[in-house]
Amino acid sequence: EMDVNPVVAPPGKLPDLAARERYAVQAAAPVLVLVLSGNAVIERVRNLVGPTNSLAAPAGTIRGDWGTDMMLNIVHASDGPESAVAEISRFFADREVFS
Repeated sequence: EMDVNPVVAPPGKLPDLAARERYAVQAAAPVLVLVLSGNAVIERVRNLVGPTNSLAAPAGTIRGDWGTDMMLNIVHASDGPESAVAEISRFFADREVFS
């Protein structure tokens, strides 16, 4: 059973604030920003994307198959609930996130 659900996913470029912060490298290209909810969603997504260092990521993960190094990743995923709350607030106003 698929119990991970997209909450919001507007296409576009990263906002200026985020571009000035840790996502500056990714800001040059169009991105898809997702908020997902569900049972153990952070752990499950982290398993899908692989470890931050793409060179250490196993084949079959997004970073393992597509990443080039530790900083230039094709994907970002929050590493915990606190990070997720902070990162969601960088991209979305409260009224934009629906459950």
